[in-house]
Amino acid sequence: MTSWSYRNTRAFTLVEILAVVLVIGLIAAAAGTTGFKSFRKMQVKKAAGELYLAMKYARLTAVEKQTECRLLIDKEENSYAVVVGSSEDIEQLTSVSDLDNDAESVQVVSNQYTKPAELGDGIAFEKAEIASMYGDYQLQNGIVFRPDGSADAAVIQLGNGEYIYSINVMVATGKAKVIEGPAEEMTIGVVDLDEQGSY
Repeated sequence: MTSWSYRNTRAFTLVEILAVVLVIGLIAAAAGTTGFKSFRKMQVKKAAGELYLAMKYARLTAVEKQTECRLLIDKEENSYAVVVGSSEDIEQLTSVSDLDNDAESVQVVSNQYTKPAELGDGIAFEKAEIASMYGDYQLQNGIVFRPDGSADAAVIQLGNGEYIYSINVMVATGKAKVIEGPAEEMTIGVVDLDEQGSY
């Protein structure tokens, strides 16, 4: 007759259980950190995408309505809005919040395509260089899009201290492009085709 002995069964010790729990905790922490970093990167990418769409709509509005349209940028409040109105009236605005107090002379564009917006929690305008198509780099409160499709040259950089997305606006076409990483330097001026080389 064979007898079963408790000595032949093996149970997990407390140390072994704690080691497994520790390994699972480290794996979960690593996955959580990666997920959080991806989420923070996606926040900046989304903010850059929304600003890019506002620029596209401002350009389209300028061409369709045959009037200047401006993407008003407020670095202090990390907000922006698309506005239509005379340049003199828009230049008087110092922030997007001034739009609520302004008279009928400045029309704020707010529809299903674009509306005044803030960048989001922890995201800021890290760089906002704007120069008119005539080359004057004076401080401006927004990017002007003109009826012929042209615009002020601009380099806008959004970031949260960890991730950066940049938007460059071309002078001649008014078109914008979004890139991941720091902004390119803005160049304005006459291009000498003779110095550019030949094909």
